[in-house]
Amino acid sequence: LVDLGPDTIRDYADSAEGITTLTDRTCWGASTAGDSACFKATEAKKTAVDYTVFSRGWADLGNYASDRKGVPLTPGKAYTITLDLAATDHVVPAGHRLALIVAGTDKDLIDPPTDKPTLTLDLPHTSVDVPLVGGAAAFARATSGKSSAIPEATTLKGVRDPSAAHRVPGDGWPPIG
Repeated sequence: LVDLGPDTIRDYADSAEGITTLTDRTCWGASTAGDSACFKATEAKKTAVDYTVFSRGWADLGNYASDRKGVPLTPGKAYTITLDLAATDHVVPAGHRLALIVAGTDKDLIDPPTDKPTLTLDLPHTSVDVPLVGGAAAFARATSGKSSAIPEATTLKGVRDPSAAHRVPGDGWPPIG
């Protein structure tokens, strides 16, 4: 789930996930022989972006019917898939838009299929349930009034792509030890 609109956020794609450890320390209570009550201060490394991804979810289409047994999809047959996103708390600033982005595979994290299957989304029968503070009345207030024009398509700036991840199962998996 994506917040479309300019913001300054913690650069989570940075090698330290956007957290800089400072030299100053703060102490919270008394230390013991095995546990210091003092911690180094930190600050966020920030970056300006045009959008913020604030929740993600994955669907295992090979296990659409059961988590215990894979069942292949039949070409041409319609399936209803429920995709749960990670729970999060996010305030969408006035003037921003929400977008649900559906993508292919995490090819850098898992072994993708050898063939390149094509999936079609039935957008008229697609729905999203987003819990809102204040419920339906808050949504009605937020979406009432003059509607704005659809913005012109442009390339948006987000955080840079994260560094390469280790594939699962991939080479060297599982570790033998």
